[in-house]
Amino acid sequence: MTMQRDPAANSVNELRLVTKAVALLAILTAVLYGRAILGGSLYAIESTPGQGQDLLLLVFLGLATLSLLAAWRWEGLGGFVSVLSAVLLGGLVYVLADHNRLMMAVFYGSPFMVAGILFLACWWRARRT
Repeated sequence: MTMQRDPAANSVNELRLVTKAVALLAILTAVLYGRAILGGSLYAIESTPGQGQDLLLLVFLGLATLSLLAAWRWEGLGGFVSVLSAVLLGGLVYVLADHNRLMMAVFYGSPFMVAGILFLACWWRARRT
């Protein structure tokens, strides 16, 4: 007697594996962004000193990172918060950037947006199986 594997459950597990790999890359990207912001790198957002903008940027970056970590356990909630924090982070970067605003907003927000959407897709497919 051979056991049949459920193809729908197998595809959800494969999607979860890809999603967690993308989330890990997004978290590593967040570490690099945080290091650039704290170190005052040339690639960090140029802002006026003393305005607290770097702190706000780090808070949104931390929220996005924590939401991805939470999504490993709670895919729906973590994915939703990750997408929301990606939009907030991208909006803040767009406001703070001096040049190439749209490109900077996409660079900062897209890793969390992609990972959050993938976590939401995992949650949705797991609900349906």
